[in-house]
Amino acid sequence: MKGRTIPKLFFVIWFILFIIILCLSMFSVDEDVPGWEYNISRKLNDYIHNEVETASLIPSDFCDNPSFLVIICISSPQDFEVRQTIRKTWGKEKVVKGHNVSLYFLLGQTTDLDLQKNITEEYLQFRDVVQEQFHDKYNNLTIKSTMMLKLFTWKCQNSSSYLLKIDDDMYLNIPKLINELLTKNQTENLLMGSVICNSKPIRTSKDKWYAGPSYMFPNNTYPTYISGTSYCMSGDVAQKLLKVALATPIFHLEDVYLTGICAKKIGLKLTHNGRFTYHEMKPNYCLYKQLITVHNQDPNSIQKIYNSSHDVEMDKRCQREENMFFVRKWLMENVILVSKNRRRRHCP
Repeated sequence: MKGRTIPKLFFVIWFILFIIILCLSMFSVDEDVPGWEYNISRKLNDYIHNEVETASLIPSDFCDNPSFLVIICISSPQDFEVRQTIRKTWGKEKVVKGHNVSLYFLLGQTTDLDLQKNITEEYLQFRDVVQEQFHDKYNNLTIKSTMMLKLFTWKCQNSSSYLLKIDDDMYLNIPKLINELLTKNQTENLLMGSVICNSKPIRTSKDKWYAGPSYMFPNNTYPTYISGTSYCMSGDVAQKLLKVALATPIFHLEDVYLTGICAKKIGLKLTHNGRFTYHEMKPNYCLYKQLITVHNQDPNSIQKIYNSSHDVEMDKRCQREENMFFVRKWLMENVILVSKNRRRRHCP
């Protein structure tokens, strides 16, 4: 009799614990996104004043010269080494295939006075830094990227054809991008990059890409969007996205917000290009020659990729049969077949 009582007792305890856990999960309150708590305004025009210039640092000749492509690199105040490496590598290419290219670094504000002094000195030396009036942190990337749209719309739209947004941990193959844009020859309604679809919001608060409470994003699936690591748009799209963004509550994941939520509102069809990459990749300099972007690169890696792209011996190595086979196979699986029949992307 006593032997039967013990298992019953365990069952009762287990059942009670299960009910408690179930109730806690039903009535638990999602954690706020730091900086975007419930009582914080999510009206974008509270942070971006579209009617006036707000940059504390901006080159006096910003976008004065006509450019085929304006590149705005999203950078953190402390990342001087990264910016310097970009200036010495892919960022020093100002005329590519006969077309002018402009590069600027977009930063937010810092409370570190010594760092601010260094930023001001960097600005005076290179004249390619724009510092806007918002606190520079990860959860403010939506504000930062929309500031980019404002800058381009205000200063560059009449003199430039395309805008490229890129993070500063990326290697950019500008000749390959220019070639893609010339081949495509789409000067309106173009928003191009690595398209992501059927992605679900992450509800784990400790995750970097935590979606936040349901009031920030209530749906179970994000709209189709483009990886925020880098995307390219025709000049008219920058103005259209800015206009709708200023009337759309902020969602802190900027790629979902701008290229997903806002792009969907204006009925914009996203253009997938498999040469924009955002996944971790094993180093392969022969493959890099065929890509537009390579993600998650530190200054040393950016320098190595740039050096290899100008190395005659590397060109010879890439002509070897085994290297050519690997590159062709990768491009076939990730660019050609995807573009033709979306075999890997079941987007609506």
